[in-house]
Amino acid sequence: MRTRLLSILIPLLLYSCSGNVIQTSVFTDGFSELEAVSLPPSKSVNEAIYFEEGHKMIGQWRVATSLRQEGFNEAWQVIEDSGRISMMQTFTNLDSQNEPLSLTTHPLIVAGDSMWQDCKIEVDFTPLAKFDKCGVVFGYQHPNEFYFFGTEGNTVILKHISQSVTPLRPFERILKYRPLVWTPGEEMHAVLTIRRNSISTVINDSISMFQDDIAVPPGQIGLISDMPARFHRVEVKVLKGELRKLSRKKRQIARREEIHLKGNPEMIRWKSFDTGSFGSDQNIRIGDLTQDGNKEILFIRSAISGDKISAISAMNLEGKIIWQYGDTLVASRETGEERPVQIHDLDGDGKREVIFISQGQIYLLEGKSGKLLRKLKLPGSMEYRSLQFADLLGTGRDNCILVSDNESKLLVLDEKLQLLWERELADASLPFVYDMDGDGLDEILTGYWVFDHEGELLLNSGQFIGDHCNGVTVTELVDGESVTPCLLYAAGDWGVMYVDFEGHVLKQNILGHIEYLSVADFDTESPGLEVISSNGWGSDGLVHMTDATGTVSQLLTSSHGVSRCVPVNWKGDGEEFFVISADSLSGGLFDKYGELSVRFPTDEHPSSCYHVADLYGDTRDEILVWSQEELWIYTQDDNPRMGRTYNPDRKPLYNHSLQKMNISLPGW
Repeated sequence: MRTRLLSILIPLLLYSCSGNVIQTSVFTDGFSELEAVSLPPSKSVNEAIYFEEGHKMIGQWRVATSLRQEGFNEAWQVIEDSGRISMMQTFTNLDSQNEPLSLTTHPLIVAGDSMWQDCKIEVDFTPLAKFDKCGVVFGYQHPNEFYFFGTEGNTVILKHISQSVTPLRPFERILKYRPLVWTPGEEMHAVLTIRRNSISTVINDSISMFQDDIAVPPGQIGLISDMPARFHRVEVKVLKGELRKLSRKKRQIARREEIHLKGNPEMIRWKSFDTGSFGSDQNIRIGDLTQDGNKEILFIRSAISGDKISAISAMNLEGKIIWQYGDTLVASRETGEERPVQIHDLDGDGKREVIFISQGQIYLLEGKSGKLLRKLKLPGSMEYRSLQFADLLGTGRDNCILVSDNESKLLVLDEKLQLLWERELADASLPFVYDMDGDGLDEILTGYWVFDHEGELLLNSGQFIGDHCNGVTVTELVDGESVTPCLLYAAGDWGVMYVDFEGHVLKQNILGHIEYLSVADFDTESPGLEVISSNGWGSDGLVHMTDATGTVSQLLTSSHGVSRCVPVNWKGDGEEFFVISADSLSGGLFDKYGELSVRFPTDEHPSSCYHVADLYGDTRDEILVWSQEELWIYTQDDNPRMGRTYNPDRKPLYNHSLQKMNISLPGW
């Protein structure tokens, strides 16, 4: 009887468990459905300014890295050879001296689910040269953190690549390697299996490696190559039991996200306007032109060629055009650079002017009517890119004009448009105005240079920093009871640099190529202010949250690339969010934990550009999103907020720039 019972139970147990050990294909790509010679969009505009849906996508794959060298950003192509469709990497990561162009940035595309962990990956590929890496990426977190299996020279190798701790120097840990005799043009078949803290690999069904006691984190897969190579087929399989676990975990995460989203005011459309006949690219400005207490919106259009501003249109928040200057019919419809235009009461008479530079001349228009008040030829010549205002005369008003090319030249004018002083610099950035010593006179920070109100050089931190300054702002570095005011630099490959007002480097965080910074109170439970930094060039889309001590507390990756991470006073309770983009799927407002906190509605809104400002009047921010054809304004679903409301101290709208490093200081 017992034998008979066992003979029945054992098959039943085996049958019930067999589903858990059967592998299921969750991803297959033989590239046959892609059109040959398809290319990702070229990085011709700043993706932090202009969002483009599908940017960097080739079928199921996203281009994860970028480099300044010609050909890198178009490296991945779909080709057809003898009737066979393949994904080809076309770039050679070597200079004319056969030295690596970059040790930390590699041509890399990624795909799949960020929650994949225990799985089996098979890749067929053909390296066409022997230099450096060619193979498969797994456990992908971001462009500076992943695992690699494939060929490297005359070896087959398993590696862990992690965030560098010195500029432009990789941190790569070899886990296993074997000699490999092979010839460029020879097709490879790579198989790797990640299972319960172990990795097993086989290449060409002959050379195998095994690594245990290693916890590979969940992550996407990728294809990588520093040399021309063809990739023919990729497949990912998981056990059915693992697939069920993955589905349960996704449902749990989705439920938690929905609960978290419901705890914040929803985003609703407040206003929308058709701007097809006068709309702009990134160049809009906001200010009270008519002295009625309400803000108006300026739309600036450039000429088809050159640096001429061909048209300016002023619209109120009811959608009425109150005046136009120039001719909208001859304006360019292309996305372009930021233009030097601002709204400001320059002479202090209580009436705002529209001030702009076009073809080497500075113009002043009456804000209420658009009537030309004055124009003057500027001294010298440069490519005019920015227009800022500062108090350099101790009048209590920002009545001095800073004109810059954001690279090497700076002009300072008074309110009569007379030249006060000028400087030529080796490496500058958008000027940032701040009274560092509290004497009522602003200092000018541009690049690593600091000038006083008379143009005397106070400081140059660039001698300690080995890359271009993408921008500068200020913050306070907290160390126990000590609080040190400091300059905060987006120092490219040198990361985030903290420098005190005497020029001493206090802290350096190597986090990849830093493009943008924002300082705000993102975490009211921690002392001081937090810093958000966003990466481009190599580690595209990597975003770090750093606390007031300069310690990195959170990390997330934006799928569409570099972000401006603009602070948003959305709740009004003292804790700010930041914007990744205005896209309904990959964008939204994020909190101190890097979690999505407010979604953009799925309502076909324009998402090319965005801007944050209080338009409703309750001190909380609205979000403007627009294309050249339309502009929408979003606000909170609980507007207006009653009671005490957070009102952060920010740089004035007349010093607006989408290129700036943001600072949002606590205020009520």
